[in-house]
Amino acid sequence: MRDLCVRRPVGDLPCRLGCGQVYKGGAHELLALEQTRLAHEQDDCELPEVHVYKVPRDTKLLKLQAWGAGGGSGLLRSQTVGHGGGGAFVEVICQVFPGETLYFSVGSGGSSGAFARMVECPDDKEDEAKTSKAVKKVPGGIRIDIQVSTAAGGHPGGGQGHSGNKESACGGGGGFTSVYRQGAFGIEHILIAAGGGGGGTCRDGGGGGLCKAQKPREGDEPRCGRPGSDVAGGCAGKCDEFNPICKFVGTNGISLQGGDGAEFGGGGGGGLFGGGGGGFSPGIAGGGGGGSSYVNASLVDPKSVRVEAGKAMKSGGMEENPPQSVRSAYWDLVDGLAGEGGTGSTRMPARGNHGGVRLAKPGFFNDMKFQR
Repeated sequence: MRDLCVRRPVGDLPCRLGCGQVYKGGAHELLALEQTRLAHEQDDCELPEVHVYKVPRDTKLLKLQAWGAGGGSGLLRSQTVGHGGGGAFVEVICQVFPGETLYFSVGSGGSSGAFARMVECPDDKEDEAKTSKAVKKVPGGIRIDIQVSTAAGGHPGGGQGHSGNKESACGGGGGFTSVYRQGAFGIEHILIAAGGGGGGTCRDGGGGGLCKAQKPREGDEPRCGRPGSDVAGGCAGKCDEFNPICKFVGTNGISLQGGDGAEFGGGGGGGLFGGGGGGFSPGIAGGGGGGSSYVNASLVDPKSVRVEAGKAMKSGGMEENPPQSVRSAYWDLVDGLAGEGGTGSTRMPARGNHGGVRLAKPGFFNDMKFQR
């Protein structure tokens, strides 16, 4: 009777950040469940953080600064590193209405690359999943597959990175940061700061881009995803079509979503149009392309508009003294700045930093860089 009492079910413990994850168990597991939920909220929850801001009375202008999130890094174990691309920076002075509500959607950083896993599969399994490939049967008839790993892209819009063996890891793309309002016909974006692409094994992810993508140049790495533009997503990096190792190719970026990497490749960054996923050829796994940024010209002072692309590891707008990055709450600071791409090492990849938003009312425009 005592066991039944101690082991009785307790109420569900949902993620307090709102991602939908729920932890269930008995009363004897309550402390462990609470610790597991806390660890999830601090380290694993990928929910984008949306802030609601009510414009103060008598305020008709706001200066907004936004950083897209950084992409996660990748590596070839003990040999090379592919850094994540940094998020783009966007600055505008925007016309607002006293008392209206603005929404700040802060992009989350792309996940660090993960190594593929060996899993046991039943003998009667006939169809190969897209993300696994048969290796061999061990004595006793047990079939062992290598399951391709997935590095989740940051929300919203980051593409997935993939890695198909135990020595390679490719990062996910960073999510974009946006400021928007609810207009008469739905969401009306004021600005979008693009996220950076995830790093490959030896090629960096592309930085969050400008509003218009640069044209391809001679010497560009063909296996890296192309950046998004103002009219279309970036193309996926090229794969060696005669290479039997690569089982699936990367995908192109689309509206508000970065492309996924090939079986070995980084994810594209999110943006107005996402960057393409990374491609692959033997020995080289490409990084994902950065997304494209956006400014609604009808709502801002055109002379105030400033857009700066990110680079490998570094976000745009570094001279503006970006705010310090956080994990899941404003007080949970990490060692790095908003929008920086994952750096990692040849032993351990790193996730990209979340993006950020900063605003000021008239009279405080010149003081923004001192508020971190």
